Amino acid sequence: MSEVSASEPVKIEGNKLLINRGQPAESKDAFFGIMEQRVQRLDSNSYARLAGAGAAMGRFMGVVFQVPEGKAIEDATIYVNEDDFRVNGEDFTDVIPVTVRHEIFEMWTYAKNGWSLSPPPERIGTKNRVAVAHGLATCEEYRYAFEIGKADRYLEYIEKWSSRLPERERQKLITENVEAYRKAMTQVKR
Repeated sequence: MSEVSASEPVKIEGNKLLINRGQPAESKDAFFGIMEQRVQRLDSNSYARLAGAGAAMGRFMGVVFQVPEGKAIEDATIYVNEDDFRVNGEDFTDVIPVTVRHEIFEMWTYAKNGWSLSPPPERIGTKNRVAVAHGLATCEEYRYAFEIGKADRYLEYIEKWSSRLPERERQKLITENVEAYRKAMTQVKR
């Protein structure tokens, strides 16, 4: 991993990313660019070993902590289970970038300076911050899916992939995704 100039909004130091205070737009762009390069596409066995049993589609890993110059993330990586993108013989690997965007955005909600979920704001609390991060990331993934022309395809994938879940979980996932799809569609039309 190469060193980045100290003037950069996000620096790489060994296995750590340092997100400097200030320059929020530049920090976000740099962070997303770096994290897109840290995606590991794996088969189901490797994914379960690295991301944990029960994790589906994609997962970010890394430990976020505060440092004097801003925030740091140790071992920042995105894992994607490619096998989850093949459903009943149909290949949906073309929508992997949408899931990657979700994971990067979710990690960003913890890593960014200013308002973030690390440490969790008092009104949200530790117990709710994962749900808040996931909800924000789901909205962002559909905004991005519309941007790259994959929103309908991604929603189709979610609907087909969810058939493996118990009915209650399936309906919850579909409802969450349809709501995010509709919200993103109205934002794109503005």
